[in-house]
This record gives sequence, structure tokens and C-alpha cells, in this order.
Amino acid sequence: MKRLGADDQAALKKAQRAWLAFRDADCEVCWADRRDCMIARTDEREEQFKTSTYFDGRGKLIELR
Repeated sequence: MKRLGADDQAALKKAQRAWLAFRDADCEVCWADRRDCMIARTDEREEQFKTSTYFDGRGKLIELR
């Protein structure tokens, strides 16, 4: 977050809040053990951050690694 400007921080927070809502809803209906689902989905999201390329609002590459 420290490497992002204010607008990009706000956008990332918005995206994460939406992702949390998705994760919670998905785990309500898809898994017998909600806790295991939440752990698995969170691990998947972490991997997504590690393997994706992100750019700020001006098109500058953001290194997350």
C-alpha cells in the first residue's frame, strides 16, 4: 500500500472489500466447512497478487513482490 498513491490505495481497498464479500458469499454455499473455504480462497487471492501484474492510474508498473 505504501507504494501506491491515494487514488490507487482507494481503488485497491474497494477491490478488496468486493473480493471479501464474494469470498464470504461463495463460502456460504460451496463448502461444508466454511472456515476451510475461507482459508483456501484467501490463499488463492494471495497467489493471485503474487502472479499478477498491476499498474497504477497513470500506467506505471506496480511491483508487489
